[in-house]
Amino acid sequence: MNLFGTSDKSNFIQNMKPEALRKLTFRFTAAMCVLLFIAALAYLFTESAAYLSSAALSVFGFGGILIFIIHLLKKQVSLKNPAIIIAAALALLSALSAMLALDKNAAIYGITGRYEGLISILGYFGVFLLGTVCTGKKNGEKLIFTVIAVVALNAVIGALQAVPFLDFPSYYKNLYSVGKEGVYLASGATGSPIFFGTLLTIGTALSLSAACFYDGAKWLKSACFGAALVFVAVSALTYSCVPAIGIGAAVIILLATQAAHNKKNGLTVKASSMTKLFAALAVGIAAFALTLLLGGGFRDKAIAFEDSFFRCFTTGALTPRLENFYAQTWGGSILTALDYPLLGVGPDCLVRDQITGSRLVPNTFDKSYNEFLYIAATRGIPAFLLYLSLAVLTVRKAFRGVKEFLSDRTMWLKAALFVAVTAYLVQSLFSVSVITVAPFFWLLVGMVWSDHGTEKN
Repeated sequence: MNLFGTSDKSNFIQNMKPEALRKLTFRFTAAMCVLLFIAALAYLFTESAAYLSSAALSVFGFGGILIFIIHLLKKQVSLKNPAIIIAAALALLSALSAMLALDKNAAIYGITGRYEGLISILGYFGVFLLGTVCTGKKNGEKLIFTVIAVVALNAVIGALQAVPFLDFPSYYKNLYSVGKEGVYLASGATGSPIFFGTLLTIGTALSLSAACFYDGAKWLKSACFGAALVFVAVSALTYSCVPAIGIGAAVIILLATQAAHNKKNGLTVKASSMTKLFAALAVGIAAFALTLLLGGGFRDKAIAFEDSFFRCFTTGALTPRLENFYAQTWGGSILTALDYPLLGVGPDCLVRDQITGSRLVPNTFDKSYNEFLYIAATRGIPAFLLYLSLAVLTVRKAFRGVKEFLSDRTMWLKAALFVAVTAYLVQSLFSVSVITVAPFFWLLVGMVWSDHGTEKN
C-alpha cells in the first residue's frame, strides 16, 4: 500500500525525482525562515498575535518531519546518524517530561508570551530534521543568505527602536523593572534585547563568514560584510552582554580559521579577510564602549525582569534584594534540577517550581539564562546530557568541515556553519532558546549533519 492510499502512477512521492525533492525542501525551508520572521513581526505590532510564532513553528516543524520521511522513503537520507538518534531521544524525553509536569497545560503549549512548551520543542525537532535533508551546495548557500536577510530585517527594526523620536513599536522604551524611562533598547522582533543579541550572533557569524570565505560574486561578499558591520553596531544597542560574548566568540573563531588558512596557503593569501575581521572587531569595541559609557553598563538583569514581569507577566517583579542575577538564575536552576533530576519540572515550567499557588513572588524567574541549566531544570538531567552530547558531536563534526575548507576554499559553507553553531553555544551560557530565534539554530545544526548539504554537487 502506498503512502496516502494512492496508486503507483499517482503517488507523487514515488514519482518525485531527487532534484525535485531537493527543490521542494529548499523552498519549504526558505519559506519557513521568512514566515517565522513575519509571525514574530506580527507579535511586535499586535499583542493578540502572540501565538502566531508558536503556530508557525508547529506547522513548519510538522512539515519538516513529513519532508524528512519523504527523503527516507526515497532513500535520500539514512537513519544511521547519531545526531538524529540523540535529537529523537531528546524529543521523547521532553514529551515524557510534559506528561508529568507540574503544569501540564503550560508544559504542552508553553506559558503566555513564551509558548516554548512541548509543541514548540517538537517543532525544533522537525526543523532540525529539515536541516539534515537540505542538500546541495547552492541550496545551502541560498539558505544561509536567507537567514542573513532575516537578521538584517531584524537589525533595521532594532535600529529604529533605538531612535527616541520615531517611537517605533517596542517593549523596551522604558525599563520599569529598575525605574528607568527613555532607554529605548533594541530588541528587533525577537521579544527581548537578550534574545535579539542571540539572533545577531547567528547573523554576524554567517555574514562575516560569507564576507571572508564565500567563493562567489564579489558584490554579495561586500553586502555580507556591510551587513556584518551593521549587526555588530546594532548589537551594542541591546545593552546586553549576550551579543558581546557571542559575536566576540564568532570573530575570534573566524580570525583563527583565517590565520590557519593563510598559514596553509601562504601568508599573503586573503589578507583582506583579516582586515575585514579586525574592522568588525574595532566597530564592536567602539560601539559597545560608547553605548555602555553613555548608558551605564550592561542591563541584562533589568531586561530579564522587564521581559518576564512587564511584557509576559509570568514572574514576580525585580526587587533591590536581588544583587547577583546569574547567581540566582543559575543556582536556582541547579537546585530545581536536583529536586527533579529525572524529567525536570516540565517544558516552560521553571517558574512553576518557585511560586505559591497563583501568587507571583518577587525575584522569581522563568528562564535560567543558561540554556544547558534550563534544559536540566525543565526536562531533567538525562535530557541535559543528551543536549550536551548533541552539542559536542555537532561542534566536532563541524570542525571536520573546517579542515576540509582549509584544503578547498569552495567548502566555505562548512566553515560558516562551524562558526555560527559554536558562537551560538558559547553565548547560550548566558541566554536561552526562544521560539523567535532557536529555529534558526536548529536549522544550522541540522545542516551540519546533512549528508550532502555542503558538497559541490
